[in-house]
Amino acid sequence: MKHQKFSEIDALIVKREIADALIGKKLKSILMKAQREFVFRLDKNYLLVSVHPTRYRIHLIDHSGVSPTQPVSSDVHFVPFEEHLKGFTLVDVRVKKWDRLVYLIFSRDRGLRTYVLAVELTGKHSNLILVDEEGKIVDSFIKIPPSRSTVRPVIPGIEYTPPPPKPFDPQKDVEKLAKYIPWFTPPYGEKVYLALNEPRAIYCGEADIYTPVDIGCGAKREFESYSALLDFYFGKIREGAASRKEKEDPILRQLEKVKDYEKYRIIGEKLLAGDFEEHDGKALLKVEGELIEVPIKGKISETAEEYFKKYRRYKRGYEKLLKKLGKKAEKVESASKEEDVYEPFEKFVSPGGFLVYRGKNARGNEYITFHLASPEDYFLHVEDSPGSHVIIKSGRADVGDEDLEFAARLALERSKKSQDMKGTVLVTRKKYVKRGENPGQVLLIKILKTIEVRLK
Repeated sequence: MKHQKFSEIDALIVKREIADALIGKKLKSILMKAQREFVFRLDKNYLLVSVHPTRYRIHLIDHSGVSPTQPVSSDVHFVPFEEHLKGFTLVDVRVKKWDRLVYLIFSRDRGLRTYVLAVELTGKHSNLILVDEEGKIVDSFIKIPPSRSTVRPVIPGIEYTPPPPKPFDPQKDVEKLAKYIPWFTPPYGEKVYLALNEPRAIYCGEADIYTPVDIGCGAKREFESYSALLDFYFGKIREGAASRKEKEDPILRQLEKVKDYEKYRIIGEKLLAGDFEEHDGKALLKVEGELIEVPIKGKISETAEEYFKKYRRYKRGYEKLLKKLGKKAEKVESASKEEDVYEPFEKFVSPGGFLVYRGKNARGNEYITFHLASPEDYFLHVEDSPGSHVIIKSGRADVGDEDLEFAARLALERSKKSQDMKGTVLVTRKKYVKRGENPGQVLLIKILKTIEVRLK
């Protein structure tokens, strides 16, 4: 059975709870916890915003599940909006009536500086877009260059355009709305009035739905707030999905745990190189676009060695698990793609065990090159041909010819020269790559070598 989706009426109900709890509160931090779920901390209150393609929603959450002092691990990432919004006060919450568009308005300096965070809960196209007082896009979670959409591109510097209005007015055509809101049944007018003026927070266990009105369902459970109800319902869905995934294949579950082994090596190298800021006994450093907090235990070199050990242990585990999977190894890629339908890149493992990224489009090229890649990582691109960027997550480690040829073939496969079945691939380090005029375009300052490859 498909789970219930966050609706237009839910947005109107929860908007009041958010406004009552958060207006006048100052933003302290923003975390990305779990897949496409953001946690905004405003003073001692927490707001969850999910732009997951099926579990999209916005509501308050209890602080017990979020500790502002907890170590930041691989599944908790700081996001770009924090650098713009930290210290700003939430001054208003607006909802576009009969649509799933929520606008969080932040201000500081007595209103001289204002930002609007557009929370677009539009299913598979859900997004978070930060807009300045002039109506220009400052940043967004998902960037959509003009090459992907001429109707509504989403990139910094251009004017923000809201999603197109819904093709119906629920006040006139409520039956269409009732098709996907299970509790919304006749009499419609009475239910709309109760939901918006005297909302309840009820979970119907037998039907496995949530509702703001009492519909006489079985196994009823009532919550103290609508936000608490939404947190319970969607949390249950997420746990169920995780449980099903774990049952599918224990090896894949273990592989998920150790697949990011390369990150621990990079952390160790940055610690030894002094490439971090120290604050309250923790090292703050960036790895693959994430700001990570590392508790310093004793000497820096000792802490670095702990991460090198973890890197070696996880890498060995990853390689052993891939061997166990055998022919199932291809499922690792497909599982990763299903997990996040919006990932604009592909992931591979080279013969030498290096993680390799390949962009699917201009946005993917931009992301892997300027967000995922470290300065010493290898960058590959087919000479004189449009195509994918390829990144080898190597850092300062030696990369063999077999690994470079593997990555070069990946680059050739997704280029216009793939039809010739052969081509020349340029190889350099990411530090020698500069942004071009458009997203995904680059300038190479230095070329380390070229590789002639053929497709089989």
